[in-house]
Amino acid sequence: MSTSHHSHQHVLFFFQKSLRNLFWSSFLRQSGFSLVDIFTFVYFYRLGIANNFFSWFQLSNFQQGILTVVADVLILRFIELLVIFPMAQWASKLGLPKAAIVGNFLMALRYGLLALSAKYPLLIFTAAIIQGIELSVFSPAYDTMFAKRASNSKVGRDVGAFTFILKLSYSLLPALAGGLIVTFGFGAAFFGAMIFFLLSNVPLFPMHWKETLTSPNLSHFLSWCKRSADFRVHAALVGRYVNDVGFELWPIYLILVFGKVERLGFLMSLSFFISLILVYFTGWYIDHSKRNMLFIVGGLLLSLFWILRINMTLITMIIAIEIAQKLVESFFYPSFDALVYRISKRLDTFVFHVYKEVLTCIVSLIFWSVLGILFILYGAIWNWIFIFAAGGILVSTLLYTARYERS
Repeated sequence: MSTSHHSHQHVLFFFQKSLRNLFWSSFLRQSGFSLVDIFTFVYFYRLGIANNFFSWFQLSNFQQGILTVVADVLILRFIELLVIFPMAQWASKLGLPKAAIVGNFLMALRYGLLALSAKYPLLIFTAAIIQGIELSVFSPAYDTMFAKRASNSKVGRDVGAFTFILKLSYSLLPALAGGLIVTFGFGAAFFGAMIFFLLSNVPLFPMHWKETLTSPNLSHFLSWCKRSADFRVHAALVGRYVNDVGFELWPIYLILVFGKVERLGFLMSLSFFISLILVYFTGWYIDHSKRNMLFIVGGLLLSLFWILRINMTLITMIIAIEIAQKLVESFFYPSFDALVYRISKRLDTFVFHVYKEVLTCIVSLIFWSVLGILFILYGAIWNWIFIFAAGGILVSTLLYTARYERS
């Protein structure tokens, strides 16, 4: 679908009309994530300790909790890799808005299962299977719809507005969720997330998709991986994912330091709120600046922040680093995401985002397996994780050296 006729100014809350439904759906979906996202791995960690899922390994409580998190990720990524090609082919025929709707229903089911898992702990692994299927359906569909409908000249502002929505929800809800969990338990927060995911489908129902999409396949993916011209893009995507793993495990480290869930929620809300306004102006900068220096400097600073976390247990310093990190992320991540969308617009967009998800699955299975082994052998390996994340964010800056001229 051409985006040339979507060049008018944002009409409502800085949203392009062509993206308005996606914005509202994204706001509701991100609200569901922000209510429980930073607490989910903490919940798995505690559930693993309480139920001795890996007691036969004669491991410490810490190792059993961490391995529960590792097992959850490995299950969901294995399932996603197993089903992504047939699900992508199905989504291309069904239509992307309908595929996104199915994905949101699956995510609501996942959180419904997690809400019941306090009574039936093994449901967290069933929920992982559901999430693996959801990722194979939702992620390529959503990314393709955004890339196709965003104006090429304003993609930075569009990404900035989307990131603004994410930070808005993350600045409000984690503190609320922390209090909710303390008062009513994790199940109440998971149930709230389920409601948000169901509501996120409402803006998607009126959307239509008429464009015929190419069906991805394994042989084409293998040739895509082998193209030397794409190496920097692949490396940057891998580096970004390794950095994201650090952030997924970071709340567990914080809960060990802070001790209380409500304190963790307050810290996350505070750091996102401080960076809230900056992120939208970043979008304007992305669209009007051709220089890469801010992106490169941002990557260097984010890498430095990970290194500063090594052996860091002083709460005031952790808070300072967390706030500084969120400020730098306000221009780094929108820049990264905007460039990924621009690259995908020049290629077969749907196929690109499916293959990006396949690459993520492969890297995830390898990296989390390595982490699991290291946790078993050495126990707490936080410094290694911080170093991995620092290296990952540096590698992700390679994206700004990539050039795509093919149509």
